[in-house]
Amino acid sequence: MHHFGFEPLGLPVEDVARITAEVKIRDNGWPGCPYHLIVGDDERLALCQDYRTASYHVSGHNHEAIGCAIEGDYTHKEVRQRLSEIVGLAYLEACQAKRNACGKAGIRYEALIPAGHLELSPTLCPGAGGMLVVRQLRA
Repeated sequence: MHHFGFEPLGLPVEDVARITAEVKIRDNGWPGCPYHLIVGDDERLALCQDYRTASYHVSGHNHEAIGCAIEGDYTHKEVRQRLSEIVGLAYLEACQAKRNACGKAGIRYEALIPAGHLELSPTLCPGAGGMLVVRQLRA
């Protein structure tokens, strides 16, 4: 789980995803958007990467983790209920996609465990508000 760490752009989530990819390509030399999913402040979800893609969202864990970011800064505020619900639905969708891919490949499925970026790498992301969402997903 990630958050952007700055206030929403006021754009449709598809534009937010495109801009995020453009900035990461330009500034970091990355191949695209670092997140598999972005939950926009417009309360919509953008799929930015195939779930099987190792994207650049958390160093050392990009091959096994699915990155979901919430647009906005949740360092010191709670995530709106509707955005939290969308994250929950995205988590269920990602689990189902992984289960299907494992079944097709004939390998054992291991459930995705919700985690905040800060639990895998030294950072403040996803903020206190984002970590509340992570704890709700684990419950």
